[in-house]
Amino acid sequence: MLCGLGSVAQALWLRLPGSISGLGSLAWALLRVLGGRSLAPGANVRGGSGVSPLMTTRLVTVLSVLALTMACRNADLVVVSGPPKVDLAETGVPGGSMRLGPWILRNQGTASTAAAGGWFSNGYYLSTDPVITTEDRQLRGLTDTDTADLAPGQSYTVAGDQEIVIPEDVKPGTYYFGILVDRSNRVQELDETNNAVSVRIGIVKEPEE
Repeated sequence: MLCGLGSVAQALWLRLPGSISGLGSLAWALLRVLGGRSLAPGANVRGGSGVSPLMTTRLVTVLSVLALTMACRNADLVVVSGPPKVDLAETGVPGGSMRLGPWILRNQGTASTAAAGGWFSNGYYLSTDPVITTEDRQLRGLTDTDTADLAPGQSYTVAGDQEIVIPEDVKPGTYYFGILVDRSNRVQELDETNNAVSVRIGIVKEPEE
């Protein structure tokens, strides 16, 4: 909510003409919206008869919200292609593998990812519940999932993987296969809770010969 308020203030502030010491009519209109008394354009903001202490306080409030807006300018990585498209046909057994179709991630934030080194890493995990975290078991595939920095609104398609190995010690049962974006937290984000998607899968016992 605070970031939302900052965005409103920023939109208004960017339209203000001149410096703080020479605010135009739109500046006074903004202050009046915030509850200030009516002032004529050109009144002296530095003191004197034009601005009351209360008015000055309200102007400081606007500037504070603008500062909050700038602090809220971060990336926000999400998987926009939906749940992972996993193929377990004849391979969903301990010691076997699974195939993963292409998936798309997007930076829906207001700033570049700006990760250390210019890239961030993603990972595949096997979990007993649909919430995917780094505490779950990481799986290895054939395809590199590291991603270069993304600008605001930019998307990137990961090709998927033809062979993500299921460890031999995994017991048959119901699991969740998940994709976790920026698994090492190299990117500062607006929301760190929306980086994963998952799908329920079944691991079956390998047929006896």
